[in-house]
Amino acid sequence: MKNDKGFVMLTAVFILLVFSGLILHQVTILKSEQSFTAMHWELIQMDNLLLTGKEFVSALILEDDGDKLQLGTKATGDGIIRYEVTLISDDIYFIRLKVETHSGAMREGTFYLNVTTGAVTDWEEGGVLG
Repeated sequence: MKNDKGFVMLTAVFILLVFSGLILHQVTILKSEQSFTAMHWELIQMDNLLLTGKEFVSALILEDDGDKLQLGTKATGDGIIRYEVTLISDDIYFIRLKVETHSGAMREGTFYLNVTTGAVTDWEEGGVLG
């Protein structure tokens, strides 16, 4: 009968430790999820900038400005798009895009544009640069 208090105390401490461990586990998962969400949002912004840049530069070239177009910059709500245009042949242009979000993350993409057909070929995206 006199050992009942010790058993109850030991059980209460064990239950307290288990619940403390569960709370710490949940906090760790929450922090990890927040970090993943921030990185995922950054990647989405960079992809959006690359696609916006592809459409913008393609439209400029197809509107007969391609002969004059070599370097340029376009600012958007998500960040900055820098582009370089190189004439490969009479109707093929090589375009290199470098995008940067407002937080400083950078990514690169390249493609070829056929002005006769308007086709975009060999689209390649680089990894996150910064």
